[in-house]
Amino acid sequence: MDGNKPAMVINGEPWWRYSYEYDFDGGTYAFDVVAKSEIEAHARMKKIALARFVGQMSGNPIPVSRGGFLVPIICWWRNLFA
Repeated sequence: MDGNKPAMVINGEPWWRYSYEYDFDGGTYAFDVVAKSEIEAHARMKKIALARFVGQMSGNPIPVSRGGFLVPIICWWRNLFA
């Protein structure tokens, strides 16, 4: 994959982050799908229409790609007491 770093490695197999975007209410929004291949990412997107709502999440996302190891620990601690 062109020297890119995988999003994660599970059982020695790389999982990649694929970006999708869509337009809604005059704005453009984006999200990532993590999959083993581009073909799998497209297959996962075909299942989006079948997704079920499970509720609203609380807390802040944990940024693991920036700031070293201290930032995820701080976010975890803040979310614990939020």
